[in-house]
Amino acid sequence: MAESYIQPPPNSTGSKIRTVAVVIGADTVHQQVAVLSASDGTLFSGDALGLDVDVSDNAARVLGHVQVDNLPATQPVSGPLTDAQLRASVVPVSGSFYQALQPISGSPDKRFAEGKTTRAGSISTVGDNSIITPAAGKLLRVFWVGLSSSQDNTGETAVTVKFGSTSHYRWNMGNPGAFSHWQNFQGIVDQPLVINLSAAQTVLWNATYEEV
Repeated sequence: MAESYIQPPPNSTGSKIRTVAVVIGADTVHQQVAVLSASDGTLFSGDALGLDVDVSDNAARVLGHVQVDNLPATQPVSGPLTDAQLRASVVPVSGSFYQALQPISGSPDKRFAEGKTTRAGSISTVGDNSIITPAAGKLLRVFWVGLSSSQDNTGETAVTVKFGSTSHYRWNMGNPGAFSHWQNFQGIVDQPLVINLSAAQTVLWNATYEEV
């Protein structure tokens, strides 16, 4: 089919062009209606375009335009909220986690937890002194050890804090002298915590521990 055109006379008599009249501001504007057809003049239908909607909607999709029937009225637009909208409105939060206690991952530092025991005493005997013995079938986990010696002592003594043959702290306690350290260490089941003195001098001890 050959391409052609017509030249309509002024807007009075003669050929008519199909339009859709819309009011924009103070003017009535005529929008020309476009018809989609094949090169032989056959009009496209909804089926021919492969869409299950009316032909005018198909035409709008093909042309990349959208027709709104009630222009120039304000149209609602949906979509993601802007930053300003998010700040100005309450955003609901849903889920089983909301307003519930949340678990904290990782192992807690037992030095700052409850359930520990602190004991104190005094020793002055040369050699091994068992200061804390766990209950049967338990082991001792020590968190803190503190030692002090008086100025009334006649000399210094080397102090060793240990489980069995494993020494954890060794310190020369003068007159006076002091030692303190906060670090986890533990023995084996039924093994007492021992302080060994190299000389017969009085040493005060403090220990924080748990039995497990």
